Amino acid sequence: MLTHLEERAASAKASVSALEDERRRVDEDVRRLKDTQKIRDLGGEINNRLLEHGLCPTCEQPVDDGLVATDAASTLEDNIARLGGYARTLRAMLLTETYKAAELEAESARYQRQASEARDRIRSLKDELSSPSATPSVSQLRRALLLEDRARRAQRVEELL
Repeated sequence: MLTHLEERAASAKASVSALEDERRRVDEDVRRLKDTQKIRDLGGEINNRLLEHGLCPTCEQPVDDGLVATDAASTLEDNIARLGGYARTLRAMLLTETYKAAELEAESARYQRQASEARDRIRSLKDELSSPSATPSVSQLRRALLLEDRARRAQRVEELL
């Protein structure tokens, strides 16, 4: 169970990283398009005939004629709006995945803490069984200390709230 949680947490972290990379790329594309729009608005000339020469008007990479549905390219405004919407979607996905990764990590830590407490309890019981009967119960002492520690942590949380 714990290994499965750790794998899911690692997968969620990888997903967050991939989404952050994609968001950065989209934000950069939006910035470039807005820069191009500003140049055009200030009177600069932009070669709108790149598509006729087999080049993408946005990134100037070669474009296969079979992939172009029309001879008209999208306007800068259309591309900015489309990429802006995509960037908002990526941000929402990123928030969701970040929350999911944090929840999985917290759950994994909780299980690790419970496993550690169970191991400590088993050791205490084992020590108690192997010690002379006149000595105080180690498991009861450990349990009391554990409960006291939990009470202190709960009190600190209440003080913070």
